[in-house]
Amino acid sequence: MSSKKSATRRRKRYFSLRRKRGFRFPLREGNRLQFSADADDWFDAALASIDAAQCYILFEIYLISDGEITARFTRALCTAAERGIAVHVLIDDYGGRGLGETTRRHLRTAGVQLRFYNPFRHWRWLANLRRDHRKLLLVDGELAFVTGAGLTDDFSRRVSGEDWWRDTALCISGPVVTDCYQLFAESWRTTGGTLAVPLPADDVLTGGSVAQLLSARPGYNEIARALIRHVRRARQRIWLTTPYFVPTRKLQRALKHAARRGVEVRLLLPGDDNDHPWVSYAARGRYQRLLHHGVRIFEFQPGFTHAKMALIDDWATAGSSNFDRWDQRWNLDANLAFSDGTCLGRMRDWFEENFARCEEISLSAWQRRPWHRRLKEWLARLLINLLERIGRNRKRR
Repeated sequence: MSSKKSATRRRKRYFSLRRKRGFRFPLREGNRLQFSADADDWFDAALASIDAAQCYILFEIYLISDGEITARFTRALCTAAERGIAVHVLIDDYGGRGLGETTRRHLRTAGVQLRFYNPFRHWRWLANLRRDHRKLLLVDGELAFVTGAGLTDDFSRRVSGEDWWRDTALCISGPVVTDCYQLFAESWRTTGGTLAVPLPADDVLTGGSVAQLLSARPGYNEIARALIRHVRRARQRIWLTTPYFVPTRKLQRALKHAARRGVEVRLLLPGDDNDHPWVSYAARGRYQRLLHHGVRIFEFQPGFTHAKMALIDDWATAGSSNFDRWDQRWNLDANLAFSDGTCLGRMRDWFEENFARCEEISLSAWQRRPWHRRLKEWLARLLINLLERIGRNRKRR
């Protein structure tokens, strides 16, 4: 091979790596953000925006099942479609198993374009693990919502009472809405659909804040990359909450190093009340090393916390990503990163309020836990590592 061809290939590889190491969507100025501290607030805001839609509605959701909340959204989406609004709804096929045929028929009869991501088939084996975990709602190219909550009654305090699942959401207007549109359009195309609705105007709002849409897909997770980057740069505070704390080794190392250099590292995690006990055992199997290095761990006591957020100095991110190994290997996800003062303040208030409702785990108390809990933690960690190895081997083929 000639030296000229070799040099050309090296340049192509260099610029290819540069693109891979960058972020798909840029930092955008002129956005307005609003933080919803619980899912009921975002349900109300989302339904109001659907009722006020003038052109189109794009909705991408993972977890959805029949119930009072889904019935409210079904009525709103059907009404919008019947008055001529272009309504596109993309549901993950596995996460949408709880959506009954009657509800699906109502949506389609009203004119809603309904599609399902990666239909679950038993003979497809590992391909079934690829899931669309995003929760995005766009209205008229002017407003977008990013959340971690699904459309089930579990997320509503009004419906489920004190057993509700805590979660949060962000409402966005400004240039970042264009990036949300691009992300939805990409997912919609993978299901064979075409999106014949206009692009958002991309208007910069006066006095708005800087924000960035972060995305993830199997094998490429810029949400995790941005998180680790800011953890490594942190100087004062790292507050992180996630329902399923099964982090990569890289994130674990970054958290331990930050705690050792004097950064206040706090993890707000579910207690005994959670929907996947074995994932909780796998998470608890990592407590001892983190506690030993100065990471503070708080387990939420009143119920199940499903929120997925990180607050690191003056940078924050929230959305659908659980910051875990599973997301990095298999899921489509979307988070918003921002440095908006008002939203940062509201997120900080949320953390402080919920830390007060937690039990802090001490290293000495943790070392005294019974043997049968240690055994469950070991077995759960073994299973997680096995699934991760399967995913890594499949990617290499």
